[in-house]
Amino acid sequence: MEENIEQEIAHMKSRILTWLSPENLAKAKGKTKAEIIAIFGNKLQPVSYIPLKFLLYVGADINDNRVYSGMGYFIDHAVNHHPNILAEKYANVQTFLNNPDDIKETTKERNRSVIFIKKTDRYNAVLVHTKASEVGKIILHTSFFSQSKKPYARLPSIRSTSLEDGIPSISPADNTAAGRSLSARKDDVKVQQVVGYPK
Repeated sequence: MEENIEQEIAHMKSRILTWLSPENLAKAKGKTKAEIIAIFGNKLQPVSYIPLKFLLYVGADINDNRVYSGMGYFIDHAVNHHPNILAEKYANVQTFLNNPDDIKETTKERNRSVIFIKKTDRYNAVLVHTKASEVGKIILHTSFFSQSKKPYARLPSIRSTSLEDGIPSISPADNTAAGRSLSARKDDVKVQQVVGYPK
């Protein structure tokens, strides 16, 4: 089982590198998001995992801890938003998800999103901004941030920066903060039929 999971992780990394090949990036350069999706399609495919210990932060009803994206969306994001980031960095998104520095939540137009933040240097951070879709899949929304300030500094953290016995504790949500309060969620919810990597 573990070997199969490791193979899938490697396959997802390979998928990202294939999507962001020099040939594909050249085809997409100078085109709009709609044009890129028309060329490459946008069928959802897994690109990483949310570790099980963080899955409850994404949603109590999520049974699949894989993070999905469409090829067209992913290429558009790389070409039109972060053209200076190498494909290899996108392919290592799993490394950042395994050990985020912070986890935050935001609600925009009643759509709740969870943001995994991993600082890479003084001014840059990797953001895996996910949201659970109507079909129960975790959808990758944004992936990188480069700016001379702390990302999403005003949003409340939903994960304590300290770990107890390797298990992340949930910080009480401010009742005035946007989004569903985590304090209202059941702590004893057990996730069923989860893929299972990484723990």
